[in-house]
Amino acid sequence: MAKLRHPSDVPPCGWQYLEPRTRLTLKGDNLADLVSQVHRHRQHNGFPDSLEQARLDVQRQICSKLGARECVPEGPDDPWKPVHDLTRTASVTEILAFSRAALDWLMGGREIVPLAVNEARRKTCAACPINQPVQGCRCAPLYRMIDRAIPEDRRFGDLHVCGVCGCSLKAKCAVPDSVVAASDKGRDLPYPVGCWVPSVLQTQASE
Repeated sequence: MAKLRHPSDVPPCGWQYLEPRTRLTLKGDNLADLVSQVHRHRQHNGFPDSLEQARLDVQRQICSKLGARECVPEGPDDPWKPVHDLTRTASVTEILAFSRAALDWLMGGREIVPLAVNEARRKTCAACPINQPVQGCRCAPLYRMIDRAIPEDRRFGDLHVCGVCGCSLKAKCAVPDSVVAASDKGRDLPYPVGCWVPSVLQTQASE
């Protein structure tokens, strides 16, 4: 994991923390304020975590979406990698692998995930710096075709393309777990800490 290099500087995503055990997003005016709110929330819910643990958890979650300019590893054996180091250029073959599966599913009028699931995925992806607009990609027409196949109320304007897998995030956030797993099969991609995709892949692999 990692800690903030300059704890007094406001991170790009602002001072906010998603408590994984209650799914509540807490916001603060600064790091100390946010840590205090997280600690109080945990105490109210009977979680025994200390104030120092809350401070670490807040910084680690924020740094899971940032790079070396904002964060530093906690030690020499820290597995954390700056989020921009995970960004890669997906090959056309990889893009087509997901796109074909998603497009077939969506064009076939088959069931998509419930709106609550879609929104939870969207919230994670929209805040991730690896969520990138299509720029100079010859696959842009394909992405537009996929987007048009998504129900209009799910075409979220803050979702673009994943810099790790090359997938249309509008589509990836909408299709069922089985389609997500099928499109990623055999790719072993380095998704950032906090991404929802690895847990889907793990669940699908155990079924």
